[in-house]
Amino acid sequence: MVVSDESADADDRWRSRVRASYDDVRVPLWRAIVAWSGSVDVADEAVAEAFAQLIRRGDEVRDPDAWVWRAAFRLAAGDLQRRRRASGRTVDLDRAGAVVGRVDRLPDDALDLVAALAQLSDQQRRCVALVDVAGHTAPTAAALLGTSAATVRVQLMRARRRLRALLAEPADGSDPSTPSDPADPEVTR
Repeated sequence: MVVSDESADADDRWRSRVRASYDDVRVPLWRAIVAWSGSVDVADEAVAEAFAQLIRRGDEVRDPDAWVWRAAFRLAAGDLQRRRRASGRTVDLDRAGAVVGRVDRLPDDALDLVAALAQLSDQQRRCVALVDVAGHTAPTAAALLGTSAATVRVQLMRARRRLRALLAEPADGSDPSTPSDPADPEVTR
């Protein structure tokens, strides 16, 4: 009976670790995957499946938080690839069950950001999602991505520069540096 009690205690400790990981990681992970993939549905499925796999693996996983981050991004990438193959073309955010039209789950200004993020490279999107959205440091993000901290910092610099340019463009396509109000005294000088 001692073995059963020890086994039950180990199971309870594992469940507590998974629950703590879920409470700490779920929301920032979901946000990071939405930012990276542009899809609420992909994020929902990837996060849920990553935690389900974590529970199935049991205590063989040494660091549940790091494992879930890696697993969720891999699952999301696989889901996006399946959607692309099924559609026969690149994923259109409107058709892939993406954020557009799902404003009940994201703030309005997030839609512009998600659209701009979709124009970055995959690696830049992952770096932005991990560091700027989820709050990881460059070294932690590098460990999750399997690259160096210097690479993460370079990708962040390039991504932020590109995002600033994309988000500064007015929707009507006019030049943001040219004032549009002819009554403005600065324009007439």
